[in-house]
Amino acid sequence: MDKKLRAREGAVLGINSSTELYEKLKFEGERLSKEWHSYDAFNFIVTAWHLYNDWLPADRTGRPIFASAKINKRKLPQEMILVLDVLRDLSNGSKHLNLDLKGSKKRVVSKTHTGEISNAWAYCFQERIPGVTTEDYYYFSIRKLRDISLAYFAWVFADETSGSSFPGKLLWVIWRCAPKNRVKDAIPPIGAEAGELGDPNFVC
Repeated sequence: MDKKLRAREGAVLGINSSTELYEKLKFEGERLSKEWHSYDAFNFIVTAWHLYNDWLPADRTGRPIFASAKINKRKLPQEMILVLDVLRDLSNGSKHLNLDLKGSKKRVVSKTHTGEISNAWAYCFQERIPGVTTEDYYYFSIRKLRDISLAYFAWVFADETSGSSFPGKLLWVIWRCAPKNRVKDAIPPIGAEAGELGDPNFVC
């Protein structure tokens, strides 16, 4: 069926709602879990960022019931905001290579890593795939970014849960991505629930 574009509507082919874009994200996440490839990582990261930043805010009729609260940065823990900022930096860097001045000033990613076990970050987390370090010393491999992003969007798209309580296990996993938070006396944020996320068979 043809659709006449009006006002500020974007030209979209095949994917017409935030729910459909979420299905695309899960598809790309599944591909990424089977075999590491930079193309799949690129697609996953760009999709995740634009699902959060563009599609969910704009899709007033097709988005989940509690989505507006669950994507509201004022209601999210700082740890999740950091992950979203990492997705933003990677998405913008992947698409544009160089950032404009405004984008570079907001950047939280300070270093990219190839995935070789050749530095303290990779050794600490035993990750053999590319990742990034943030300015406040968090380390996210593409595996962690995939697992965290899919867990976050699963919560966003779950109509049976409101946005009043952020998932404790997800908060714990993000917090533990900083080596400083893995020492014996580190105090987790309020609401964090010890546990892990994601597929333990993720190829890396």
